[in-house]
Amino acid sequence: MSATSKIPMPAGARLAMIVLLAASMMGTLDYRGVTIAVDPIAHTFHTTNAVTQWVILAYTIANAALIIASASLGRRLGQWRMFEVGLAGFVLTSLGCGFAPSLGVLIIMRVVQGACAALMIPQVTVLLFGLAPDNPDRIQAVNTKVSTVTSAASLSILGFLISANIAGLGWRAMFLINVPIGIAAMIGARKIPHKAHHEPYSGGRFDLGGMLLLSAGLAAVVFTVVEGRAAGWPLWSLIMLPAGLLLLLGFWHHQGRRITAGREPLMDTRVFHRPGFAYGVVAMTFLRGSSAAVQLVLTLFLQQYHGWSTTLVGLAFTALALGTIAGAHTIDWTHRRFGAHGVPRLGMIARMVSLLLLGVVGVTGVAHLSEVALFIMGAGQAWMYNDLRVSLLGNRKGPKSVAAGVVETTEFLAGPIWIAVFGLVFFAYSITVGFLASVAFAVAVSIVLELLMILHRRGHARIPADG
Repeated sequence: MSATSKIPMPAGARLAMIVLLAASMMGTLDYRGVTIAVDPIAHTFHTTNAVTQWVILAYTIANAALIIASASLGRRLGQWRMFEVGLAGFVLTSLGCGFAPSLGVLIIMRVVQGACAALMIPQVTVLLFGLAPDNPDRIQAVNTKVSTVTSAASLSILGFLISANIAGLGWRAMFLINVPIGIAAMIGARKIPHKAHHEPYSGGRFDLGGMLLLSAGLAAVVFTVVEGRAAGWPLWSLIMLPAGLLLLLGFWHHQGRRITAGREPLMDTRVFHRPGFAYGVVAMTFLRGSSAAVQLVLTLFLQQYHGWSTTLVGLAFTALALGTIAGAHTIDWTHRRFGAHGVPRLGMIARMVSLLLLGVVGVTGVAHLSEVALFIMGAGQAWMYNDLRVSLLGNRKGPKSVAAGVVETTEFLAGPIWIAVFGLVFFAYSITVGFLASVAFAVAVSIVLELLMILHRRGHARIPADG
């Protein structure tokens, strides 16, 4: 069956795909797009942007702490059940965020919203594979297109929504828009026949100790990386970061002991024994995280140096969305024209060209050239991201929730960690010099990314076709 052929699906599967992808889009919008609302939220509650960053941080930590545990719960209780619980909670907390009377209430709602997203999003990948188990590559390609385009378009969509100030809602509209979409998805989910799909589960007690180690470790690392930089790396951050890493090391050791003892682990670490898998996961952190960081640095440069408004920045990032759409819709053509290995290389060339153009923007001050750079960056990111996602998840037989949980967690954590790293470069200099230094750093990161992808492809090529 060719890559462009129609995907054979059982009755109700297309409705299921729409429901699942709608939920995935909501999660992406609320994670990636909320950064553009930090300043308006600070203005509403008469506080600083530094304090308002907790609106992002609360969601990130709660989601990161629970996302892998959610994959395990999905295997035990059923992916559809966990998905619907997470979706209902996400809708309710979106309503709470939209009408939050104070910053404290908003932050609490974001904690719960992040937890609900963690219950919902990992199930999406597994359930999508279940819709057409004989054609996983095609299913993954559809999922990747939606995820990549939504991620790229999030700043544009929410920027316009906030600027429109519908019914005087301002930034609140970005949360309330989830309510009608989520309710429609909930109604659609109830109408799907034969929703009982979940992977075989052999029993055993839930790994509560592993969940606590992982949650505490991830929370400590993410909190320290994001807040430690903002606070100037005080003593507590120098203690908390290695403590978090030790907890994660303890989690890894704990999972190995459970596997040796024949008990089900929270995360089957043997997935990293697959040839090239570890390189692919690290490459995903470089790709997704550095891309998010470059986009944030560009946003700050356009706003602080060129004085662009939220509307203008959102308009500029429309080019990123259009480039991503173009890249996503030409994946099949590029595969035929350049071959499977040629597509990610073409994506890397596009990435380097876009960074070169951003460097020209920093040197010449021609700000609108950034829109050309963003279009090219979007296309390149779509080609590279699709290649990584499909090779990590798309052609594996058997249970996929473990690999899906690892990849989803990797993508989610990559953003805040790499943003903090790029922040060390950007804020160390004046705005223009900091921007140019960040672009140069992104070029160096891209070189390492290319090496990681080469190692990943070499390892992946050793996997048997039925593996």
